[in-house]
Amino acid sequence: MKVDTSFTKPFLASHDSFLTWLLRAGMVTESEILGATRHAQEKNLSIIEALLKQSTLDAKFIAEKLAEYLELPFFDLNQPSFEIAQNLIDTNFIRQHQILPLFIQTQTLYVAITDPSHLAHIHEIKFHTDLKVHPVVVAWDKLNMQIENYLNHAQYQQFSDFSLDHASTESDVLIINWVAHLLKDAIKKNVSDIHIEPYRTAYRIRFRLDGLLHKVTQLPLTLGSRITARLKIMARLDVAERRLPQDGRFTFDITPKNLKDCRISVCPTLFGEKTVVRILDAGNQSLNIDDLGLDETQKSIFLSSIQKPQGMILVTGPTGSGKTLTLYSALNCLNSLEKNICTAEDPVEITLPGIQQVHVDSKIDLSFSKILRTFLRQDPDILMIGEIRDQETAETAIKAAQTGHLVFSTLHTNSAIEALTRLFMLGISPFNIAHSVQLIIAQRLVRKLCIHCKGEKKSNSIGIHCDHCINGYSGRIAVFEFLPLLPEIASMIIQANPIDDIANYVKKIGMINLYESGLNKAKSGITSLEEVQRVLI
Repeated sequence: MKVDTSFTKPFLASHDSFLTWLLRAGMVTESEILGATRHAQEKNLSIIEALLKQSTLDAKFIAEKLAEYLELPFFDLNQPSFEIAQNLIDTNFIRQHQILPLFIQTQTLYVAITDPSHLAHIHEIKFHTDLKVHPVVVAWDKLNMQIENYLNHAQYQQFSDFSLDHASTESDVLIINWVAHLLKDAIKKNVSDIHIEPYRTAYRIRFRLDGLLHKVTQLPLTLGSRITARLKIMARLDVAERRLPQDGRFTFDITPKNLKDCRISVCPTLFGEKTVVRILDAGNQSLNIDDLGLDETQKSIFLSSIQKPQGMILVTGPTGSGKTLTLYSALNCLNSLEKNICTAEDPVEITLPGIQQVHVDSKIDLSFSKILRTFLRQDPDILMIGEIRDQETAETAIKAAQTGHLVFSTLHTNSAIEALTRLFMLGISPFNIAHSVQLIIAQRLVRKLCIHCKGEKKSNSIGIHCDHCINGYSGRIAVFEFLPLLPEIASMIIQANPIDDIANYVKKIGMINLYESGLNKAKSGITSLEEVQRVLI
């Protein structure tokens, strides 16, 4: 890609002259300049960053005007046709001065800048790289994100190149620091799971983000095994045991006031131990029912059902479909001083103040059914059972729902209708189902279109380069299928009508299924048709 390299302004252009130029052009007010200057001094920010915070101008506009003022080319970091030059400039220099090497053309290194003061460092870059250096102006927010990604990649690469010939103490410290970096990076990116996988010649590390796995880096076998050992130590597992699976959990301190609970599962495979770390992201989860993704009809049914004094509400779907968050949102809505709410979970993912939560532990035979029987002797109003897995738990939960308790739980079925079949298979009579279950919800999670770039893409071309998303998507939202057990449906269940007849009746009265719910979100621009088809077909 050719870039115009002509620039005539002196390298040491001052902030003041640029701000004065903006003021004379009527692009900023005097109060905005004074505010930006004061803010930059107080917060130790660059003048451009301060100007962004103190004025109505956006980052791209300021960058274009700075390029015009300095008579330098403006470069759009959104375009996908460039690669960042690796290992040319020390990472500390990049971090300190916020300057990033972009690419080399004909022995000329193009360097991204956002601030006039950056020009003072050009000669230093020339000295260290022995290349001609030409600055190009970029948007501050885009450069900030690119630098973060570059430094993150450099951190992983540094560890991959590390030699175990170093002193043992030094290598141990590096591994401890690198695991901390891995966890912090995953948490910053809202990753749900970290996969550390051994193969014949290397370990592969992947992040699960918005339901899909993405490769992060690759490590030599010897280093990968030491990463696993470090995680086992953090979870107080047996480091010497490599033949049997192990499960545990640990708390990771991002800061003294910001703690993350993590679950770890270690499984022996052909080439070594595969480790998966689940990050229990309690802090970033909204427990507001309005944020679940319910349409107005579904929300009305949901709120009406959870406000009833007794009965059972079931949420169904595969692992990772957002069932727990739906249940937590209901409990959060109901949580009050007047209610005794108890939960049995495997594991406890989000701590809710004012609610008694118990962690299931199969090692000591502390099962869902045993916890539930104990709860019923503790004067509960509302119960949540993490999952109905067996007949004993199902029968106890049904009995609780019939005797003055509101009971929430989950089942692993593909649709709301199939939950009825599952309850029949667990030995629950049609009469007891009809007189205890209020509402069955099936749900899935679909990725949301990125709000920053979805307007720039064509309907059949997701994947425009964007620093805020991966392939056009950022975050997820649930799609729902509701089966309220209306009197007519309860009567059909008691009369042992075929499941297909019940499904046809539900459709006849206007209840939408999962796919139709997904289509509605695609029509609203929340997700795409391709994503709905990927998840629901």
